[in-house]
Amino acid sequence: MSFFGGNSSSGPYGLSRGNQAVDEAKIAMAEQQMNMFTDIFERMSSLCQTKCIATKYTDSDLTKGESVCTDRCVSKYFQVGTMIDKKFVAKSEAEAAMQSS
Repeated sequence: MSFFGGNSSSGPYGLSRGNQAVDEAKIAMAEQQMNMFTDIFERMSSLCQTKCIATKYTDSDLTKGESVCTDRCVSKYFQVGTMIDKKFVAKSEAEAAMQSS
């Protein structure tokens, strides 16, 4: 038995070799999603900061105008992202339907 509870025929944490491959694929997919979300957040932050926040800081807090602008910018960024996702899914489904018929 290994330190993590498995035996010699199983992988780490007592997983069988088949389950280990599936779990590694899930981990790779989760890492890819995390990288994508990080990229989206960085782009949104950069865009909204450039658009809404003055480059010369005179106050330690956001002004009301900067705060409202940032809120609207983030909201619009996600609205556009949602619209693009819906159009992409619809297009993909239409292409899949055309290929299957």
